[in-house]
Amino acid sequence: MEDKRELFNTTSQLLLYNLDNPNELAVHEITGHREMGKEELIKLGYPTQKPRKSYMTFNIQPLDMDATPLSNQHLIEKLLDRLKELNPKRDKGTPVFIEP
Repeated sequence: MEDKRELFNTTSQLLLYNLDNPNELAVHEITGHREMGKEELIKLGYPTQKPRKSYMTFNIQPLDMDATPLSNQHLIEKLLDRLKELNPKRDKGTPVFIEP
């Protein structure tokens, strides 16, 4: 996480997608973030079989933004396919940062 800290500090929007249907999108504004340890997340009921040492968590607010153009371009599907080519062992649902 250390090598991504600057990205966490400058990221302003979050694009969430349905793992089973990557064209189902929702856009959110990031209003804050903080690092949480695995023990704290386990107490909160975070679902994971192999918890990592720490996680970055985000406070988010839904944006009233039409994500249809991104869905129509199959942006997430293309990105996931490319990431799988680059790193086949990548965990499903791992965050990706895109610079404007």
